[in-house]
Amino acid sequence: MLDVSCKPTMESKLLHIVSERMKLKIIWPNDQHLGWTYFGAGNEVKYDFVIELINKHFSDEMLYVCWTRQKSFTVEKQNILSEIKSLIGNENFIVWDTLFSKAIEFNKIGVLKCGTI
Repeated sequence: MLDVSCKPTMESKLLHIVSERMKLKIIWPNDQHLGWTYFGAGNEVKYDFVIELINKHFSDEMLYVCWTRQKSFTVEKQNILSEIKSLIGNENFIVWDTLFSKAIEFNKIGVLKCGTI
């Protein structure tokens, strides 16, 4: 079994590898839209909605942003919006809690979905 009980700071490559493995275990909502919710793209992103959802879904104070092997990072939840603002609606990425048990997947077309393991 994969040990993800590490300290909240991990190097980018390891974050990405763990994220890719754990992503396969996520249980996503099974509604008519397969859990995807539109939050806007480009200049129409609803940042208030995004931050409200992040705060509701995650209880951890530190979060992992898994984007690429070289650009994944750890961030404090209170700073998450400023750190991912340029990615939202432009890139595909996942935000995880530090136990890799809850995730929000963002798609560059302006949709997201929340899941748990």
